[in-house]
Amino acid sequence: MLILKSDNRVITTNAKYSFLVTNHSSSSLSFAVTNTDGFSVDDFLLVGNWGSETAEILKAKRIDSVGNIYLNAKFGDSTTQWNIQTWVGDQVSYQWNATGTDPQVAGNIHIGDTIYINVPNFSSVNNGTFTVSNVVGGAFYVTNASGLSESGKAIGTGIISLANNKTRFAHPESTKVTILPYNQVEFFYELTSTFIGAISLTGKINLSPSDFFTTYSDPNNSTGYGFFRLSNSQTLATSQPSNAIPYSGFNYNTVKNLIDAFYSLLNNKELKLITNQEALLWMNEGYSVMYNQLNLINNDYDASLEITLDIISGIKEYQLLDDFSDLISIVDAQRLPIEFIKLEDAASYTLSVPKYYIRNKYIGFAPTPTSDSVVYYRYLTRAGKLDSYDDVINLPNDAYYLLKDYMIFRAYQKLKYPNSSEYYKMFTNSVNNMKIDAIKRSANLDSWDIAPFANV
Repeated sequence: MLILKSDNRVITTNAKYSFLVTNHSSSSLSFAVTNTDGFSVDDFLLVGNWGSETAEILKAKRIDSVGNIYLNAKFGDSTTQWNIQTWVGDQVSYQWNATGTDPQVAGNIHIGDTIYINVPNFSSVNNGTFTVSNVVGGAFYVTNASGLSESGKAIGTGIISLANNKTRFAHPESTKVTILPYNQVEFFYELTSTFIGAISLTGKINLSPSDFFTTYSDPNNSTGYGFFRLSNSQTLATSQPSNAIPYSGFNYNTVKNLIDAFYSLLNNKELKLITNQEALLWMNEGYSVMYNQLNLINNDYDASLEITLDIISGIKEYQLLDDFSDLISIVDAQRLPIEFIKLEDAASYTLSVPKYYIRNKYIGFAPTPTSDSVVYYRYLTRAGKLDSYDDVINLPNDAYYLLKDYMIFRAYQKLKYPNSSEYYKMFTNSVNNMKIDAIKRSANLDSWDIAPFANV
């Protein structure tokens, strides 16, 4: 049975956060933070850190000017008067009649909210727990077939509030409070590695704040691909689909397996401080270093296919491909090598034999071609960007293992560990061994010939 995972930590990367200013017990209906800039009503908030047993996701329902975030907003006080009106379709509206304290309905009550009404001055049929069906101006609407019209009714000893939304756990001072762009995840299945036509496996389920991952075990499929997509149950916004997750497992030399191996070297405390984005960044950085070192001593491992370049009369420069690193060879239509010319000499070169130069992302020819023709060239490629779990890390003799040392080096730099440089030494030593292996890749078979010193 395959277990699909969504990494919760990705959601809070670069997210706005603040900290609790006091200790809060469980069942709190509000809490105070150091700074509410960027916080808004109906934001989903992660209180605590992913993976903590007491972490929880709560919804802000009201925010005041002194840093208090309310989870169970009340609307009006004893002086607030309401007019209640029945409408077609069993709709009942509750409207402040401008007498008493303004309940501030607009912007604080939304369609889909659950509202609790317990006001003795109202008719009993107008009390209860309802789902808000509409909000227009200062009035909110609910569906209530038994509702009755009445006006000028003060709250008195009663209450109108959003249904109970309180903390489950106690949270100490300085607990981190982070705004979540998404609070749910949905897992999908597809036969191919493209998301088009993917079938939902779970519907939208709530994220698991007490774990680094929200997971789903698929009992029905053993082949194909899984995906997940994040969503916000309030705004209905969704993220882009995740990379494809093969049910058959990732190849041994893929990004997924390398990241798993990297994380396995960290302890729980370190895991909380290292994000997937950082792991991928360090992996790509190390991969680029290894690729460039390999290109310095080996012209065949990362060589491109032969590229055909159509030369047009009057046009002297042509854009190279995005992964171009260094030119290996270039020949004309007769397969004769084309010589190189320095860029500073190209403008004054007037001989009829064409030569080439490299400028930034362009290859140019001097003198400017006067007829259409064709040239063929090969080049060394640059390291590709690793951004998908199933991307294959292409290095000779399984040298992708070396990237773990580079990633640990960067992680320990961030964590201020004094032995971080030891991992960089291990990485550079392994890179040198890789370069030696890469040189030996050519078919250097044993041969016998007359030694140069034997000639007389």
